[in-house]
Amino acid sequence: MDDLQVSTLQEKGYLIATEELVNKINLLQQINFSLSHVGLEKRLEQKTEHQLFRITQELINNSMKYAKAKNVYIDLVNRDGKIILLYEDDGIGYDIKDNKRGYGLTNIETRTKSVNGVVEFDSAPGKGARTIIEIPFVYAG
Repeated sequence: MDDLQVSTLQEKGYLIATEELVNKINLLQQINFSLSHVGLEKRLEQKTEHQLFRITQELINNSMKYAKAKNVYIDLVNRDGKIILLYEDDGIGYDIKDNKRGYGLTNIETRTKSVNGVVEFDSAPGKGARTIIEIPFVYAG
């Protein structure tokens, strides 16, 4: 994460930092990223924002490096006291059962657990990939 992203994350929060990241990647015109959000008017606790941003970066990195995706959809929702991150790509997918756990997926699981969240990976060869992360919504103090 470059210094600019760190300062944007600290000053303006996860949502704006993610919007800036997605917009920057869209300028490369390799993958089309779509970001939507509902109910995220308030800032999250700093640790949660940081971990969520790192998770989002890891997911984006995986899509760009391995998925051969054309489109990525990132949906963020504040529902039932949780922030839900739904991340989907239309890439080549992977077999969850056979997939040798790479550093990226393990890293996502570890970061999610560190903020009391749960993660679910859903993919199959030729079917793209979907990741659903639910984290308790803790507002910044």
